[in-house]
Amino acid sequence: MRFLGTFILLLMLSAIGSAAPITSTEELIAAMQKKYAKSWYKTATFVQRTTNIDKDGNRKVETWYEAMSLPGSLRIDFTPTKDGNGILFTDSQIYVFKNGKVENNRPFVHPLMVLGFDIYRMTETEAIEKLKGLKFDLSIFHEDTWQGRPVYVVGAKGGDAHSAQFWIDKKNL
Repeated sequence: MRFLGTFILLLMLSAIGSAAPITSTEELIAAMQKKYAKSWYKTATFVQRTTNIDKDGNRKVETWYEAMSLPGSLRIDFTPTKDGNGILFTDSQIYVFKNGKVENNRPFVHPLMVLGFDIYRMTETEAIEKLKGLKFDLSIFHEDTWQGRPVYVVGAKGGDAHSAQFWIDKKNL
């Protein structure tokens, strides 16, 4: 009888400690947001060296100074910064700056901003709407492996390399 009681207690503790399996995009987004709700940053700055290759194969190396405010805003200043050239992504728009003035702007939702940063700082509803707007089919969901690591795949069935899709590391979300 004591063995049965211990077994039931261990069973209950393992059920409490194990997370429910993620089987949909909505559950995935909720799990991502829950995991980082108290720790995901609101702002960040970084420097990036970027190599652009033109149609003739010529390489141009630039340094970009980047600053983010989440969700939704990314500023990139190109070197030399005194020239006033760069890009601003904010309010679902892109603004291109030349010589310190807006050269053009248009509607644009930056997929990397949404998936790499904003998703942790917006509501689940906002995230779903942004992802739908980026033409991901959120009803298609499966698990796969990438570079030996388990991942969740949204937007494509297994083996589909053409549909708009994103992959999220299963362990780190």
